[in-house]
Amino acid sequence: MKKFIFIIMAFTAIIAFTSCSDSSDSLSSSTAKSLVKDELKRQHELVGAFSIRVGYFECNDDVTRYQYKQLAANELITYKCDIVKRN
Repeated sequence: MKKFIFIIMAFTAIIAFTSCSDSSDSLSSSTAKSLVKDELKRQHELVGAFSIRVGYFECNDDVTRYQYKQLAANELITYKCDIVKRN
């Protein structure tokens, strides 16, 4: 009888330890929540808004012209620059 009780207790202990262990495949709710928050922060940093002047206008800024060229290279806008030389 003692051997039978020992086997039952050992079996119960083995089941308890294996069911309560954290496997590498498990994902806790706090970890999932943290991962979602981090991903949302990362995506929010990628989103931006700015204004673009349209039409025919004068621009004397090299940085602005370079930004328009980058937008045109990515086919987001059409851009043409005519340099006017002063006499």
